Amino acid sequence: VISDDSAGTDAIRTALLYRSDRLRPTGEATRIRTGVYRSAGRRPLAQTFEVAGSGASVQVVVPHLKSKSCQRAKGADTDQNDGQGCYSQRRVNEARAITQWLEQQRPATEPLTLIAGDLNSYSQETPLQHFAGAGFTSVVSHLHPCTPAACDHHSYRFKGEKGALDHILASPGLLPQVLSAGTWNVNADEPRALAEQGLVPAGQPWRASDHNPVVVDVRLAP
Repeated sequence: VISDDSAGTDAIRTALLYRSDRLRPTGEATRIRTGVYRSAGRRPLAQTFEVAGSGASVQVVVPHLKSKSCQRAKGADTDQNDGQGCYSQRRVNEARAITQWLEQQRPATEPLTLIAGDLNSYSQETPLQHFAGAGFTSVVSHLHPCTPAACDHHSYRFKGEKGALDHILASPGLLPQVLSAGTWNVNADEPRALAEQGLVPAGQPWRASDHNPVVVDVRLAP
């Protein structure tokens, strides 16, 4: 587990789990504390890993952007009636802080980067458009684009409607090395009672969360 005590002001914080037999952290884990994250929010966690035995490396950034809940929303943070809920501008500012930090940290050779987390934004909303403008591609949307008739890879269900709030975004250099991606639909579509009433058999994955996991397979070139 990679975490620390400077995760920000929110009760929710991000962390990374990794397999030590496959990955080796290089350098210290970092919390992004620039932009809007100077004073508030769930500070994203960033860590670079080296793949055991290959020398290839990948940088992983784990954000959890502000939710759509309108609690305590004021001014520009209120619902702008554009379908994005409350705090849309806050989420854009958080996305901007992440991409600006990555740009400032960029070495002479552009690192392969994954941004993976709950972005609380659907694919066509402005935070995702900002990431796209900075060169990051949603690997699930890239491999499984939604159509008006079907959108099989969703991570959340709200009032009977499903969509993707959770995303894995790949940098331009990493995208060609993505083999597959998708959501594992074991949570969002299952009734709450499975978890709340302890109805899930031991060892089974159903309703472990209210969000579906997003899975990506990457083959890093040495």
